[in-house]
Amino acid sequence: MANALERQQGHAERREQEEDEESKTFEELGLEPSLIRALIKKGIEKPTPIQEVAIPLILEGKDVVARAKTGSGKTFAYLLPLLQKLFCESESRNKLAPSAFVLVPTRELCQQVYSEVLSLIELCRGQLKVVQLTSSMSPSDLVASCADLVPNLL
Repeated sequence: MANALERQQGHAERREQEEDEESKTFEELGLEPSLIRALIKKGIEKPTPIQEVAIPLILEGKDVVARAKTGSGKTFAYLLPLLQKLFCESESRNKLAPSAFVLVPTRELCQQVYSEVLSLIELCRGQLKVVQLTSSMSPSDLVASCADLVPNLL
């Protein structure tokens, strides 16, 4: 019985080592150093499988539809390439409208995405304006949220 358990543990450890050897770094996926440093400060050192697939495709400008379990890294899979593009754009253009619009199905997910975006922008020392809009806001609050400066990200 003990031998079978040891063999199973050995197989699991070998699989983890193989996965570590095969997994790519954020740098290999094409992310800018400032975003990579921000991720490291957040304790994220390597991409998840969904990020390994989605980030390079999004950086190439391709449309991506992906499905993965909760907690698999989907939010960063689209936010990281989006922020990289916005950081590059923000220095070079006068904007008349938002550059990006993220639509999520729940207020809780909206808050999560908003918090992560703000955190990454702060850690990257980026100069982007982000606005969180929800269905419970009054029309005057919606207008006021966007009144001062045109946001980069809604």
